[in-house]
Amino acid sequence: MSSPAFGDYVFTTLSRARNSADGSPLSLQQTSDVAAYLRSSGSGQTLSPASRSIYPRLCKPRLLNSP
Repeated sequence: MSSPAFGDYVFTTLSRARNSADGSPLSLQQTSDVAAYLRSSGSGQTLSPASRSIYPRLCKPRLLNSP
């Protein structure tokens, strides 16, 4: 079984998305704009490697103390 293309995943995921202003479904252009942004270099890369390594140290004590 082949995996779906990234674009297919984005369009399927956003097929039920709505505009926050008026509640209307996203247009094909808006969905395409989101897909283009997600494909662009740097999208999702807001944390530096140093800040990513801090996350486990912050969460580990909380996870150990949670019921």
